[in-house]
Amino acid sequence: MMEAKSRLLDIKNTKDGEINKFFSIKSDFDNNLLLVKKNYKSKIDDLKLITEEKDKKIASLTAKLEEMKNDFTAKMDQRNKTAALIRQNMEDLSKFFSAQLTEIQNNLEMQIDKISGKWETNLTSHLKYFDEYVKKYDSGKNN
Repeated sequence: MMEAKSRLLDIKNTKDGEINKFFSIKSDFDNNLLLVKKNYKSKIDDLKLITEEKDKKIASLTAKLEEMKNDFTAKMDQRNKTAALIRQNMEDLSKFFSAQLTEIQNNLEMQIDKISGKWETNLTSHLKYFDEYVKKYDSGKNN
């Protein structure tokens, strides 16, 4: 019986030693787990901050890009309007100068016709006068 009691006591001591080893290992595991969680939580928080900063930067750049697109579109619209106005002004000037040139041409033709008419009249009158002079001369020669 003593032997059995001794054996039971050895088994109980072995059991208590194993339980203490288990709790020691469990305590180490829990401590390591807390360190890992703390370490990774810190890293995760850092990554979240980096992600938030990058998201803000992307949002800022996207807004800037949108602003630049709007500015470019406005400038292109203004350029197109200006080009259309220039084209319209050139067409108007072309019509105006064409009308002016036509009027000048008509005035020149009228002046040329007047001058031609005067030359014709003067030439005709000179020819008549010359013809009469020649007739007088011929008639004076014949006499």
